[in-house]
Amino acid sequence: PAASRAALADLAAAMGVDSPEAAAAGFLAVAVEQTAQAVRKISVERGFDPRTHALVAFGGAAAQVACDVAEALGCAEVLCP
Repeated sequence: PAASRAALADLAAAMGVDSPEAAAAGFLAVAVEQTAQAVRKISVERGFDPRTHALVAFGGAAAQVACDVAEALGCAEVLCP
């Protein structure tokens, strides 16, 4: 944790944000939005509206951000096997 905080503190200073936590929150927000955009693009190309489907979170750290991604997509349900 100390090494992570130190690295994020350097990035936060370079970005001009107040804290390592603010920098981490910014990175997370970008990751969530990019994931939502990718899901939205693929869904719409295949003729599906993601707002009318459940988001299925699978693999790696998907469950950690699934609710945020679902909110960005307008999904009301998340399935996490």
